[in-house]
Amino acid sequence: MISAAAAAWNALPVAQRWMIAGLGAAVALANVAQPYPYLAPLQHGPTIGVILAAPWLLRRRPLSTLAVGCVVLFLALHTLGGRYIYSYVPYDAWSRALTGVSLSDVFGWQRNGYDRLVHFAFGALLTLPMVEVARRYEGMRSGAAGFLAFAVIGLASTLYEVF
Repeated sequence: MISAAAAAWNALPVAQRWMIAGLGAAVALANVAQPYPYLAPLQHGPTIGVILAAPWLLRRRPLSTLAVGCVVLFLALHTLGGRYIYSYVPYDAWSRALTGVSLSDVFGWQRNGYDRLVHFAFGALLTLPMVEVARRYEGMRSGAAGFLAFAVIGLASTLYEVF
């Protein structure tokens, strides 16, 4: 079992290994002095599952490094949001510390909008990997693959909001 895991890991391009390892480190760091420890398994469990499954999934269905980077970036944004339960991501405090100005003041936001950023990133960052899968493994043309990605992302977003 361990040799199979090592073989799957070693079969990945080096850049993809670094991205997955970096995401694993981000999840680990997100759980240091976790402000909401009782919700951490719910927030980070699926990401850990993706990290563990990624070598086998990418060995069976390889993706470009750009597509893997899009997925990893989305999951990194999700990991940060999960640490603070989205509504409490202190981006205004970080912005004030770096620039002396609050993003909410600059843009006139009334509430923490980090969840909106991650919702946008869900569509923006996962479209390329979905199109790549549809084209490469399902033999779809670019237009049909783009439409399918748009429809699947819309369906997943709708189901998330409903439930």
